Amino acid sequence: MAIFKVLKPIHTFYDLKHKMDYLQGYSSKCDDSSECYDVDAYEHVIRRGINAAPSNPFEQAREIQLFHDLAGNSGTTLAYHLLLDFNAELEPEHAIIVGSIINNFWSQECGVAWIQGLHLYEKEKGYWPHIHMVVSTRIMVGPNAGKVLHLDKALILRFKQYANNILQQYGVSGIIIKKIA
Repeated sequence: MAIFKVLKPIHTFYDLKHKMDYLQGYSSKCDDSSECYDVDAYEHVIRRGINAAPSNPFEQAREIQLFHDLAGNSGTTLAYHLLLDFNAELEPEHAIIVGSIINNFWSQECGVAWIQGLHLYEKEKGYWPHIHMVVSTRIMVGPNAGKVLHLDKALILRFKQYANNILQQYGVSGIIIKKIA
């Protein structure tokens, strides 16, 4: 079973930039391409939601902050930090694909931008892939553009149903929700 966790909400530009750096392993050997993945170096893969965000973490954070401020409500939550742990049920190359398909939920169903980073831990029997996600709280497209995305119970359940359909196609039995924040 995969595990989905809602981690700490992101409230400041500094925290958002820090999460982008962490997500993408920007302190490592990643360049400015849209993908950066090297199993041996424990690098990450980046996928973007709406309007493919810039590849530089500072610019990504600035873009989310700018849209947030333009829409009104400055000083509220900028983004959510989420985690999807595959519990070693997927190979890293499948985790990349599955994570991207699952994360399309945020842009297709909610109209918000998202960025994901695949992190790998080496275990006795291979790699343990998990995906960190930063999901913007400002809805960018659709009838609710400019409004705030609230990560409430109903939305998390919709995400779970969406993710379960995809995970089962890849042999993962389902997803467990753990809301930490």
